[in-house]
Amino acid sequence: PIIVTDFSGIFLYESFGRVYPCIHLDCSRMSGVRRYCDRAALTVLRSLIAPYSYSGVHYIDTGDYHYMTKLWCEKIQKPFALIVFDHHPDMQPPAFGRILSCGSWVKEMLDTHPFLREVVIIGVADKFTDKQEVGLYNVKIINEASVRQGRAMDLLRTISFDVPIYISLDKDVLSREYIITNWSNGSLSLYTLCLMLQYLVESNKLLGIDICGGIEISNLVSCRQIIQLNNNCNEKILSAIYDTKKASD
Repeated sequence: PIIVTDFSGIFLYESFGRVYPCIHLDCSRMSGVRRYCDRAALTVLRSLIAPYSYSGVHYIDTGDYHYMTKLWCEKIQKPFALIVFDHHPDMQPPAFGRILSCGSWVKEMLDTHPFLREVVIIGVADKFTDKQEVGLYNVKIINEASVRQGRAMDLLRTISFDVPIYISLDKDVLSREYIITNWSNGSLSLYTLCLMLQYLVESNKLLGIDICGGIEISNLVSCRQIIQLNNNCNEKILSAIYDTKKASD
C-alpha cells in the first residue's frame, strides 16, 4: 500500500486513493510541522511511521513537508544512493539552529546518514546551482538548463549506481503546465519525468520512493483545474513506477 502522511488535507482530493490501496496517517492536527519540523513534532512523526518500511511508495503531501524523506531514509541500514527530483536543492543550512526543514533535509542527510553514499539532484533551478556546497559532498546535479536543452535523460544515463537507490520526487520539478505547486515550478515535462523514473526503476535495485508537491486546496470549485492537473500527474507517475516495477520483477 501507499503510505500517506496527510498534513494539509490535500489527500481528500487525490484520486489515486480510490485506485491504489493506501494507509492514511492523519497529521492534520500536528503543530510545528509546516516547512520546519520542531523536535517535539519530529519525535511524534518518527513514532507515527515506525510500523512501516522505507520500501514501497510514500506520499508526503505538499513540498512544505519534503523533510519527511529524511525520516523514511533513517530506516535504511545499508549503503544506498538518493535520487532527488526537485526544482530546489534543499541543501540550505537550517535557518533556526538545528531544526529540520523542507529546505535543509538533503544537507542534513549528507551530514548525518551513515549509509548514504551519493546524491543526484535533477531539475534544480540554475540560480541555486552555484550557491550550494555541492563540492563538499558527493552530489551530482542535472540542472534546469540541461532540462530545457533536452539533455537531462542523456545525462542521467551517464550516472551509474553500485548501490541500491531511493527516489524522492517533488512535483515542483515539473513545468507549470503540468501541475500548480506552492513553490516555483521547474521545466521538466511529465513525459520526460516518467521516462526517467522508468529508467531508474528498470536499471537499479529500488529501495523505495516518496512523492510530494502540490498546493493546499481552499475551495473545491475554484481549484477544480488545479486538482485535475495534480490527479493527472499522480496517475502518470504512479503508473510509470508500478508498471515498470511489475515488468522488471
